Amino acid sequence: MIVGYMELTVEETAFLHRIAARWKRENLREAQAMSLRIARRRETAWKVIDSLTAEFQRRDEHLMRVVLFGSLARDELLNDRFDIDLAVESSCCSDLLGITMDHDFPVDLLDLTCAGSHIMQRIEIEGKELYRAEC
Repeated sequence: MIVGYMELTVEETAFLHRIAARWKRENLREAQAMSLRIARRRETAWKVIDSLTAEFQRRDEHLMRVVLFGSLARDELLNDRFDIDLAVESSCCSDLLGITMDHDFPVDLLDLTCAGSHIMQRIEIEGKELYRAEC
């Protein structure tokens, strides 16, 4: 059974095609603009990550590991509001947390010494190791 079926005139069909084409152009422009914003933010994020990793090494002589995980590590950035997810194996994680707050970029810091097995497994699979101490 067809409910709500009606035939459109040639003019109505043409009008709907024009609306659809306009909508498609606007969405394409917005998608391109979002891609550009994501690329710029990703570039900024990597500068912050490099800076944080270096600062962590300077501040903690017993730092063992720094790992990037989450959407940035997977390169699955759906919008320009992503944050940086870092996991550290450190003797003074709380001190390192203070360093992350010196940046305008939001950073989530996870202490690997007390992380649960599920998150550890995710980090081992998807994480990008940024630093590992030489033994």
